[in-house]
Parts: sequence; C-alpha cells; structure tokens
Amino acid sequence: MHCKDIYSSLFNILFLYRRFVSALWLVFGSAYPYFQIQALLVMSLMTIWYIGGFTPYTQRKVNFIESFNEISVLFCIYIVMLFMMSTDLKFLSKMTILFICVVGTNVGVFIIYALSGVALDQIDQKKKRDKKESNDKAV
Repeated sequence: MHCKDIYSSLFNILFLYRRFVSALWLVFGSAYPYFQIQALLVMSLMTIWYIGGFTPYTQRKVNFIESFNEISVLFCIYIVMLFMMSTDLKFLSKMTILFICVVGTNVGVFIIYALSGVALDQIDQKKKRDKKESNDKAV
C-alpha cells in the first residue's frame, strides 16, 4: 500500500465500508432488486475511479489486478441489468453470470500464477547473480 498521501492510505477503509454497505443493501433491499444493482454499479464505478486516480498499491501489477477485478464486477452488473428486463431469460441470465464468474475466476488464477512465476524467475536470477558474485570474489 502507498502511504504517500491520505487518499491512498484510506483504501482498506473504503474497501471494508463498501463490503459492509453492499451486504446491508443486498440483505435489507431485497424487495428492490433494480436499486440494488444500481447501488452496486455506483460503488463499482467509484472503486474503479479511486484505484485509477490514487493508485493505492505500490506495485503497478496489483493496481492492474484490482482494476481488472472491478471491471469484471462492472461487466457482471451490466449483464444482470440486461437480463432483469425480461423474466423469460432468468435461467439464461443465471447461466451467463455463472459462466462469467468461472471465466473471471480462472483469469484471476492465471494472472496470479503468471505473476508468481515471474517473481520466482526474478528470485532465481538474483540467486544466480549472487552466487556468481560470490564466486568472483573468491577468485
């Protein structure tokens, strides 16, 4: 996390607040599904704006992953909004959202796997470089 200014430091509080408000709204606003979706849409857009504007994480890759996650959530919200207009497509909307969630999860796992592979390669290269430097000093 960045500590360069107060706005970047407040991301954890914003994240927890968003989760708390989302949970309350989803539980107690179940009679108003359209407004639930609109509230989630606004919170997702605000989070994307926050991550893009203040870059709360020190690593650029983590900011990118968080942005990708919020864009995936936003895409799911748009899909739900489309399928809310017709009651005949409820099954199709459930399958579509399930498919999007599975694809999003797999992409997230792939990104984490790829980034960990890059990190392991960097650690391996550093060990080789350190070993070579120690061998050069010994000679």
